[in-house]
Amino acid sequence: MLPALLGLTAAAAASAAGCYQSMAPNGQWFGRTFARGMPGSRQIALTYDDGPNDPHTLKLLDVLAKHSVYATFFMIGRYVEQRPEIARAVAAAGHVIGNHTFSHPLLIFESAARTRQELLEVTRLKLEAIAAPRKTPGQKQPDPKPPRKQTKKKGPSAEKIGARVGRVLQRYKMGKFIDWSVQEGKLEWQFDQEKVAAEERFDGCYVVASDVPPEQMAKAQVVASYKRLSFVEQAFRNLKTVQLELRPVYHKKDQRIRAHVFICLLAYYLQWHARQRLQPLFDKDGQGKERQWTFRNVIEHLATIRRNRVKNAGVEFDLNTSADPEQQTILDLLAGKKT
Repeated sequence: MLPALLGLTAAAAASAAGCYQSMAPNGQWFGRTFARGMPGSRQIALTYDDGPNDPHTLKLLDVLAKHSVYATFFMIGRYVEQRPEIARAVAAAGHVIGNHTFSHPLLIFESAARTRQELLEVTRLKLEAIAAPRKTPGQKQPDPKPPRKQTKKKGPSAEKIGARVGRVLQRYKMGKFIDWSVQEGKLEWQFDQEKVAAEERFDGCYVVASDVPPEQMAKAQVVASYKRLSFVEQAFRNLKTVQLELRPVYHKKDQRIRAHVFICLLAYYLQWHARQRLQPLFDKDGQGKERQWTFRNVIEHLATIRRNRVKNAGVEFDLNTSADPEQQTILDLLAGKKT
């Protein structure tokens, strides 16, 4: 029991620290963050995430244009594919476009294969945009009367195209998977599927290194300790994305954020102990479609046990609902009784 509690304590501490750093204005764990401007400056930076969205992004562009304000839009690749005209409108208005991955997964919990696929998808979108022929207004509605003097507009030079490709590959680090060249002012490129497949063969392979002397911890113990880091992942997922809803936090004061994280961490602590005591119930449960009990289902089932204050004809009393057999079994397990 003691190793489990120590593991829980370490997981809870790491989760709390990670959650705090992910939301605190001055948190620096996930990259350098600027929470304040230069002394005396009256400038702020506006950023908008997870677009483009129709029609909200276009309405936002109108507001920004009205006040002559520029912002940074962090866009999701699959949304750009669905609404490319909105992304072009953002760029045409002079705003900065940032990358928010292709499908916005929580990459710190994703496998190397999933992370690589996200980067390949974003790289694909960028290279397709570079390779796409540039349209002119005359392509959509040609003038029925040809101009007296026709001039052919030159496209970007091979050097400029190469520089754009180089910036994309440098940013997303996917250059080793891509073969490309510039022929007659046009970018030609393709993924090297053999290199991608070779990289995939190493997915899931880990080298675990430790500075603990062998006489204090054997190899099997080092691996077991590493695997117990899954408790940190489970706690972090639970606090941020599943049940306890640590986010969003609308108050940005450090003291309030710490209090909020503490409350959620305490709730997870109670939830962890409740799961341990309910394990016999989960062990007897079915599998797949036959599965009846999850922790959420347990809480929802217990929620029907209530005390109602009834007022009728001047008489006031408490009406308590009784636990059904399943609820009583759950209550007995939570109380530490053997069923």
